[in-house]
Amino acid sequence: MKAYEKESIRRDAEQDAANGNYSHQPSAFMNYKARDIYDEAHRKSVELNGYGGQDPFHNVEDADRNIKIVLIGVGILAAILIAVLIAAVIIVTQEEIVVYAVKFQYYVYVAAALTTLLMYFVGKGANKSLNILFYIGIGAVASRFFAVIVEMREGVTYINYVKAYTNGFWYLAKYTLLYFGYIAVIVGIMMLITLLIRKNKSS
Repeated sequence: MKAYEKESIRRDAEQDAANGNYSHQPSAFMNYKARDIYDEAHRKSVELNGYGGQDPFHNVEDADRNIKIVLIGVGILAAILIAVLIAAVIIVTQEEIVVYAVKFQYYVYVAAALTTLLMYFVGKGANKSLNILFYIGIGAVASRFFAVIVEMREGVTYINYVKAYTNGFWYLAKYTLLYFGYIAVIVGIMMLITLLIRKNKSS
């Protein structure tokens, strides 16, 4: 066998080793010498370059990289879906709170008055349980008046506004953000009031 033929067999073996297959392997029955040269070159190439256990079409590093990319993509998609789901739940919750505050507004006013009296005269701003009830009562009143804010801006009742934009995510999302910011400010003010009452009663 000529030198260039041996070199050609070795190149084929190295290429097959890189691809993880034996596409150019000679038949041992037809030419055992060529087969020996091929097998030896293939084995050495595998050992030298670490091609062992490869996929026929991809090396191990590429396969690992592809798996990582897929996992990252799935993770990003899952994070987006979870964020959208949480946003939808928050929006629906905010809507229901305000709607119930409107429907049961008289009970809301009475509850707010009672919790305020209990906080001031019984708890004197120092009872945590009564303070929490006070925050809830005032928060309910604030929710009722939040509907008034929306009605003034949109020119329709809050319930009609919600029904009109049932499929308009961003129309509702903007008021959800405003609502929670508004409630946070109200509750913060109420906490300051209980602090002042507690200090005043204790002095």
